[in-house]
Amino acid sequence: MMLRGLPAFALLVVLSGSAHAQGNTCRTSPVGASTVYCASEAFVTQSVGTAVQGPSSAVSGDLAVFDGTTGKLIKDGGAPVVAKATSTQSGNITATSANCFQELIANGGGNATLALPAASSVSSGCWIGWKNSEVYSGIGTASGKKIGANFPSDWNPTLWPGQAGMVISDGTSWHTTVNPGRWHLPTGAEICVTQNGNDTNDGLAAGTGCMATPQAAVVVIGQQWDGGGYNSCSLGFYTGGTNILSGANQTGQSIGCFITINIRGAITWASTGSCWDSGDNGITIVNWNLGFTPTFKCNSSNTASTGQFKCHQTCIYDFNGGTAIWLPGGTNDVFFDVDLQGSATYNATVNIGDAVNTYTPLAFVACEAHCSKVTLSGSVAFSPLVTMNVAFTLKSGSVITTGLTWPGAVITNASTPSGNSVLITNGTVIPGGTASATGGQVCATAC
Repeated sequence: MMLRGLPAFALLVVLSGSAHAQGNTCRTSPVGASTVYCASEAFVTQSVGTAVQGPSSAVSGDLAVFDGTTGKLIKDGGAPVVAKATSTQSGNITATSANCFQELIANGGGNATLALPAASSVSSGCWIGWKNSEVYSGIGTASGKKIGANFPSDWNPTLWPGQAGMVISDGTSWHTTVNPGRWHLPTGAEICVTQNGNDTNDGLAAGTGCMATPQAAVVVIGQQWDGGGYNSCSLGFYTGGTNILSGANQTGQSIGCFITINIRGAITWASTGSCWDSGDNGITIVNWNLGFTPTFKCNSSNTASTGQFKCHQTCIYDFNGGTAIWLPGGTNDVFFDVDLQGSATYNATVNIGDAVNTYTPLAFVACEAHCSKVTLSGSVAFSPLVTMNVAFTLKSGSVITTGLTWPGAVITNASTPSGNSVLITNGTVIPGGTASATGGQVCATAC
């Protein structure tokens, strides 16, 4: 008989309710039973719980369910059995099967190494949490921890201060359940570089255990750090080893922060190519005002359109105070080479030459095609035996605004903007003079 106005499934609900009212209830079978009886709510709750049991030894044979929200093991009645265990340790930490269902907290011990046991040596379902509890508040205040044996490949090589993650074993391999990801670094966090460093290191160690090359430090920042929308990511360059740092670095949009170069030692920076090559969307601040004078002798191959500092495409340089020494690499060498929407602000002193050797650089700044804007103040001082071909080269829509002084300068040819380029002198005298080629302009103020 159909009940008017009710669909078929409603009819089943009505009949089921009627049967229940007559006393046809479901029995609660033991966990794991396979019968033809209907399943009670209690049976379903117990059965689901068995899929996420904690260690049976913790509950003396009673059913235990791990509650991921509270971090506790509970009995089927909901009473806490074992709180989530933590173990705080310093130095190198090698987990064992005894650390299953624990969070291991690394605190101190410098750039210590964290290691997992073989996944096959623990039971399937064993999870282990990791946390670096150190707090970074400035150079030398905290260390990252190196990731060692048996971790999944999707973990970064370093667990940085404040980062945490979790892994779980399937009895054969470890798998990541919580990935620490990229470090959301504090503003101004610095990785150190020194000639005698180790490229598997810097755990933010304030001048010890540094990276061996600037490029290796840039790779760490690009792969493991998150500047949160172009915050500062700093590199500190420390004296060490042969006191020479190899350059040839690329910073671009993949870095996710602007690079600040802090000169923290009287280093010599040498390379067959540029000292620093800032790529598309790279932002670089060069900080010489910490009391140390760097010496640049890059582009030793004398390659055209290279220079000590190169800005390729849409990049920005900001040179911030202090003094540097430039030992040019040959007749093609320049200090800045800027192209394709690149720009730079320079407010510092460069001393060219060593008063012993003869140097004949091409120019101080070479603005290639569409160098968007270079603004210069401070000075370019010439040692004896230095003769420069021209102060500036400007091509195809480039703009240079200069307020430089030129003590001791010997420059043989005029700075000649071409192809809709503009040289703004701000009333200063440019050694070698100026001239205007077809389509170029020289102006005392804005043209």
